[in-house]
Amino acid sequence: MKIVFWIIGLLATIVVLLFALSNRQSTVIDFWPFDVSINLPLYLTILSSLLAGFLIGQLIYSIKILKYRRIIRQQVNQIANLERQFEAVRISSSSDELIFS
Repeated sequence: MKIVFWIIGLLATIVVLLFALSNRQSTVIDFWPFDVSINLPLYLTILSSLLAGFLIGQLIYSIKILKYRRIIRQQVNQIANLERQFEAVRISSSSDELIFS
């Protein structure tokens, strides 16, 4: 399985490298509300946009998953509490059997 991971990673690296070499033209990036403009290569503009989108998606996913982790933690605590109660009832019922025997 590791070899498949490395092969896919190598192919992705080659594709990104070929993309960068093929798109070296200069582009101007303007930031609208401000009077700022940056001159960057096209490949850097596109790849940084993809990276920003990926990072924003990961942030949204992480925030959403926190809700489910909290629910799981509450359920694990509830299960542990119920197991303690069950053990206490089992011990008390076994001691009652000894008294009545």
